[in-house]
Amino acid sequence: MNEEEFLNQYMSDSGIFEKSRAFGRRKAEEDIVEDYFKHTGSDESYTNYFREKDKKYKSFRDEAFTSKFGEGFPEMYDKYKNVGGGAFGAVFQNPDDPSKVFKVQRQPGYLEQDQGNIEVDRQTTAARMGVAPNIYSVTNFPTKSRPSEELYLLDKRNEGRTPRIQKIEMDKVKTIDEKGGDEKMILDHLGVTRNQYINMQADRDTEGLQPTRNEKRKLSLALAKQQLNLADEGIVHTDLGNYPVGSREDHIAYDPATNKMQFIDYGFTDHYDHADNLHEHTKNLNLKEEELKDYTPGANAEHFLDHKVNNIVDAMRSVGDSEQADRFREIYDSTVDNDLIAADNFVNEYRDVVKDMSFDDADLKLRKGKKTGNLYGEIRNPSVSEFLKDFME
Repeated sequence: MNEEEFLNQYMSDSGIFEKSRAFGRRKAEEDIVEDYFKHTGSDESYTNYFREKDKKYKSFRDEAFTSKFGEGFPEMYDKYKNVGGGAFGAVFQNPDDPSKVFKVQRQPGYLEQDQGNIEVDRQTTAARMGVAPNIYSVTNFPTKSRPSEELYLLDKRNEGRTPRIQKIEMDKVKTIDEKGGDEKMILDHLGVTRNQYINMQADRDTEGLQPTRNEKRKLSLALAKQQLNLADEGIVHTDLGNYPVGSREDHIAYDPATNKMQFIDYGFTDHYDHADNLHEHTKNLNLKEEELKDYTPGANAEHFLDHKVNNIVDAMRSVGDSEQADRFREIYDSTVDNDLIAADNFVNEYRDVVKDMSFDDADLKLRKGKKTGNLYGEIRNPSVSEFLKDFME
């Protein structure tokens, strides 16, 4: 069995991928094996399977796989290690290069195929900026249609198309989720054990906890910077969640030693032609007939700006500038509904500010106010008025 035949079987309607979408890969595998002995073998073989499966599971599995998927499937299954997946595809370790993986998706018609092409284009663009793993090859090969797809495939937009499987070869990255989550990743980077961290929290060791807080600020700054870098190309990744609560750590790779961050899964992205939206918005303002006006470009431009503003605010807070972040958002909110062009210029000005931010800026220093006794640097730096009062008088 060759690679194409293996992936066709793996992604088929009775294959492991379809079952693993609901129950996970290991459960899908075990269900297929059990089902084989339950319905194909004798009562004796079914009983023997349950009696001996802990000792001889692999031989049982290979027998079931060979019967269901063909000669050579068990060997290919072991060779192509599954390292991830989701609702739309599976990810395999490249058996010939441990630094690369294959992302495999089944794409029956125009919707899935167009989306697959868009994903490749956007990840390629992001990779040029260092925001995504590099793509080395894209291979498409035919696969059989399913009875459930017959009506969909009759759509005129599917003329000239056949169902396909797409294989994308790209660099392998280790996500935050694979590192045990952001907190464990940072503690490992700092050489701090979980128990030490818990004890510092219990003892309210503000000074001892400061390195951890600063590393979390750097993570937040990297997330804001990379999303703004994508936005420079009109790309918004829509499945990253919100840091620190609810972020998709399985879609974010980060190295705290270098502050390098990359995003994966570019099937969940939007693209905005911001310059064109602003141009159309300006034309719209000059139309006198209300029924001729199209409010969509203006709404899209504002939505895109909102995305950039959120990341600019996050970046400012990451370096301790909470007062400036609040003031920036206040001015933006009071401007955007009245003058979209002015709001755009204002956001671009502060986007450049974030571009110039260094990760050293997120290393806040603990300082105690001389007059108020307030502790600064734990959460934020002092505001201008606080600085003048506590450190200048």
